[in-house]
Amino acid sequence: MSTQAISRTHFIRGKYQESSTVRPPWSIDEAQFINTCSQCYECAKACPSHLIVKGVGGFPEMSFKRHGCDYCEACVRACPDEALVLTVQNQQSPWPQVASVSNECFAKRGVVCRSCGEICEVRAIQFKPQLAGCSEIILDAAACNGCGECVHVCPAHAIEIQKNPVGEIHE
Repeated sequence: MSTQAISRTHFIRGKYQESSTVRPPWSIDEAQFINTCSQCYECAKACPSHLIVKGVGGFPEMSFKRHGCDYCEACVRACPDEALVLTVQNQQSPWPQVASVSNECFAKRGVVCRSCGEICEVRAIQFKPQLAGCSEIILDAAACNGCGECVHVCPAHAIEIQKNPVGEIHE
């Protein structure tokens, strides 16, 4: 049986499932993060894009409302608590998060929109042409690096960053 750390707020509200909170890149395991992070916000102060904000429970989390993360490593270098740790193993993959597209997506509703695909540097979001209709959005979770750049450009607010269902390709 595994245990997981949840915030007092989530406990009171009865939210016992795994949190959809996105911690800064190179965060250690969530339970260890909660026990290790002193909430000093040095990571947030160091972030040049101001993506790290005070989250539920007072711990740092990512907000992709204005930008995506470019993995500059400023946050991990600024963390005095070792709650963010850059290693040889995680240098190429700073976190296990990827984009997820909801049914609110304009393309899924028959409206032409390619904002997310145009901004995706790793080309994880593609559009497959359909006969007599709007192109179908295809999100390749294996190619997505979870940078969140697609989140802030989505006019339908249909994209969020969440834990990667390993190896799964979303259509």
